[in-house]
Amino acid sequence: MIAILIGDRSGLDRDTQRRLREAGTYHIIAISGENIAILGALVLVALRLLRCGTRMASVVTAATLGGYRYLVGSDASVVRATIGAAVFLGARAADHRTPPLNALALVAAIMLVATPLTIFDAGFALTFGVTLAILIGAPRIYEAWCRWMPDATGLVESAALVEWMPWASQRVPPPPVALLAVYYGGWIVWLSARRIPRLR
Repeated sequence: MIAILIGDRSGLDRDTQRRLREAGTYHIIAISGENIAILGALVLVALRLLRCGTRMASVVTAATLGGYRYLVGSDASVVRATIGAAVFLGARAADHRTPPLNALALVAAIMLVATPLTIFDAGFALTFGVTLAILIGAPRIYEAWCRWMPDATGLVESAALVEWMPWASQRVPPPPVALLAVYYGGWIVWLSARRIPRLR
């Protein structure tokens, strides 16, 4: 549990770590940006349930993530995710709306100012490259899809499935009224019998 929560693997023997690697499940004990996202989401939901205001919830969540990053160490993926979350939560607390690309650029600038040699880190290039591809590519794919087939058209055209598989649409006649009366009457009798105390 300690390894999963804070990434401290000192209590795990080499054989256990080897089995996790061979099984492809080693990532469960490796702290990454995913842990930051999950923790941030849980804290935000909890504060919302407690009816905490948006600004206060953002500040408390950012502070919690900062403390968690301090606890788990300065792994590059954790630092990137924490800075990204802090930028997002800070803008949210200030009610500042900006395109996602601006936020991504600010996170990259903060990291490069703090540690300029990060620009040569493969993880830095992968993280920001993938995020940039998502931010640029996803809207274009969505627009292309909508031009090719609007949402409403997609719903209507999905009904054509039964033309390819006519056996998927079968009409079942409704049961006779007498059968329905017997069915529901049986349930009523059975439930009533269970509530009547037995006399000894």
